[in-house]
Amino acid sequence: MKKITIILLSALSAGLIVACGAGDTTNGNTYYSASNTSHYVIESGINPQNESQLYLSMITRTSTWQVPLTPVTTSVSGTNSYTYNQNNTFVTVTLREGIFGISYKSTTENWIDIASIESHVASSIPNGSYNLLCDQANLSPCTMVVESDALTGNQVVSVTEFNSYGNPNVLCDGSPIIQVGQSNPINTYLYSFTCSNAGGTSSGTWDVLPFTKHGRTALMVAENNYSSNITDDSTDEIAFSQNGISPNGNYNYLYNQSGGVGVTVASFTGGALLNNSISGCSACGLTLNQYYNANAATGFAWYSSSSLFGANYNVTGDDIIKMYQDSVMGFYL
Repeated sequence: MKKITIILLSALSAGLIVACGAGDTTNGNTYYSASNTSHYVIESGINPQNESQLYLSMITRTSTWQVPLTPVTTSVSGTNSYTYNQNNTFVTVTLREGIFGISYKSTTENWIDIASIESHVASSIPNGSYNLLCDQANLSPCTMVVESDALTGNQVVSVTEFNSYGNPNVLCDGSPIIQVGQSNPINTYLYSFTCSNAGGTSSGTWDVLPFTKHGRTALMVAENNYSSNITDDSTDEIAFSQNGISPNGNYNYLYNQSGGVGVTVASFTGGALLNNSISGCSACGLTLNQYYNANAATGFAWYSSSSLFGANYNVTGDDIIKMYQDSVMGFYL
């Protein structure tokens, strides 16, 4: 679920690395995730022999990885989708209302990431209560509370994880939020704080990128990786304001399931989830305002697959922003 390393293609291998922004750029948008190591640019006008050709760039502090994109059709309204499939590398990009989703698959690594167009990145983190599916060791229902410290006035954050019995596990309590700013020139919009994961057995830096969509702010989060003890370099989850949800409509489903990554179409309709990428979920009924198992919680939902062994998955999201996440490790965009 994380891009542990960044694959840089040699300019000699396929001629795919070119100077970022070379030529007259006719279409350029920058996208930021919760990554502290890279951001993305989609632009045209690079190739003087084909000015309309779009290119995807992933830019790090030292290098630019760049590939041409091929448009593909999708049934999800308001979506632009693209692929790249060369040199044993398959990339899918989906764009919808300023949200960028990418899946990357090669012979050496698979990962996904979620990012926001730069113009929608928020200038601050609003105080309030948020829902998220956190702790990458467990991917459990969690709450995040952002508030101002009574003594200093500075923002602090508390994150609590819940198991299927509703028992809480505090991962961090009153951890100071730090604005990263120019200390990380690859992503100056980040905030960070110290928190635990792996059920509280590991601790490290979590990075946060606030973004606004349809007038409401949510938070892209990259957790500390409990196995490598470094912060993940992609968005692990999204923290949504605590509001009731009733998902409806068609979505691009960006997933990372047991090492398999990709983008497909999923639908919420009539109180059910239709998602053929999840075994036994051609029509999974949603239980709203609960997380599994029968734990009341505004802004969560859960469903059970009808596969041979069965499985129960939690969902959270936002009806205004029109984005959701489930504990299969998938984002509905």
